[in-house]
Amino acid sequence: MWEGPSYTPSALEVNHEILKSQLQIHTDELQRLRTLLDTNKIPWAKPAVQSSSSHSKRILRSSSQRQTTLFPWARSAAVKQKIGQKQLPHLPAEILLRILNVAMVQPHPVIDPFWKLLPENLTSQEQKNPSLSLGLLSVNKLFREEGIKMFIMGNQFIFTQVEALQNFARFSPESRASIQHVTLRIIAKYYDDTAYKKVLRGNGAYHAVLESPIVWVKARPSVGPLDKGIQSYSWQQFMDFLQALVLYRRSSSNGQHQVLFSNLKSMRIDCVNFSDHIPFLGSPLISILRWHVGQLVEELTITGLVEEDLSNGETRFLQSLVKDNGIFGSGVPLFASAKSDRLKDLPGYDLELTLVKPTISTSTDSISISPTHPEGGTPPKSVFPSDLTIWKYVSDSLANPSRKWIEFHRRCGQPVDACGELQVMREEAEANDDTSMSSSSSNTSSSDAQMLDDEWEDDGGDLD
Repeated sequence: MWEGPSYTPSALEVNHEILKSQLQIHTDELQRLRTLLDTNKIPWAKPAVQSSSSHSKRILRSSSQRQTTLFPWARSAAVKQKIGQKQLPHLPAEILLRILNVAMVQPHPVIDPFWKLLPENLTSQEQKNPSLSLGLLSVNKLFREEGIKMFIMGNQFIFTQVEALQNFARFSPESRASIQHVTLRIIAKYYDDTAYKKVLRGNGAYHAVLESPIVWVKARPSVGPLDKGIQSYSWQQFMDFLQALVLYRRSSSNGQHQVLFSNLKSMRIDCVNFSDHIPFLGSPLISILRWHVGQLVEELTITGLVEEDLSNGETRFLQSLVKDNGIFGSGVPLFASAKSDRLKDLPGYDLELTLVKPTISTSTDSISISPTHPEGGTPPKSVFPSDLTIWKYVSDSLANPSRKWIEFHRRCGQPVDACGELQVMREEAEANDDTSMSSSSSNTSSSDAQMLDDEWEDDGGDLD
């Protein structure tokens, strides 16, 4: 099974072609008009329009009336009198902005914002979600600027297409900096000489409730390479998503680079229809992870990858996206192709959590400081030394995303309940406690017996 590039042009390529075609149309029209002027011996330069002409005054007057009609809060009494006795609708700016906020903020995540949705990338419930009232952004400049800020700051986003993620870069860095969590849904695509339906089998089961999902293989476009046999666009698509998260490198001495979401804290990547038969890209993807993207988030959750013993160690390389002392979680697939026009939801189970590159400090003062969280407060008291474990306020289940305090071993990175070394230490501590309790109880019994013997001797052997 070959791994190939996407046959869909990127958002930058699409926008470039649109601008290029529009420029060509305007250039041809300008040349046609110049030729027409030359034929009739009319000079190109436009004569200056006198401001005192009645035609210019009429144009300026009608233009000001249109502007005041679009901005009801900027109308003056004189303009209203000129427009007529009929009063136009008027609402305070605060009310208009509140209405705009209600229209821009959605209770459910927004999928592929400002890009055309693909039904095969959505579930049946997501297809029923109401669409956004983006037409309000075209009312005027104020609605556009404030509406985009409300839209970006008040919603959660899911990206299923690389082009939609690339298109999101056209917004200002200040607006994109408000995004702290994002979800990438990477759906593996398959191509062959002809379109058909295929059962995706592998060495391991895809999901506990779905042994082998069905994928719809598309006919290979004629614009692509003339390969033979089935071809997948999966890990290459994964790499394209990661490249879209980084805009460009700065020419600075510290080697920092600008990312699409500069304040990103957590990210979830849902891999759909991935199989262990798909070849791993190896060094190209590793180079993108380590040198192009680097440590991106504090929490990374990836679902849908094959079991670790059947893979090429992809999860180990993907941990490079997590910052030091961050959390990496992996889980079962959450989606599968139900039909050619939609996805199917799959139940989620527990996550396998790992503490990535724990920082073991030699300073006892920095270790003794108890971590706090705005929602979880302070963690419970640990039975282990403070320099041996670290607390994290995270979620350990896909079915129940609520967070809780979980203690991790600094050395192996596993939770305390899954770390064999800490379990042995806990059992030894409990055994020592039991031994000390039994010895103390035996000492107490001996002292009681000695007290009875003394009382017997004092009373002359008669205790009555």
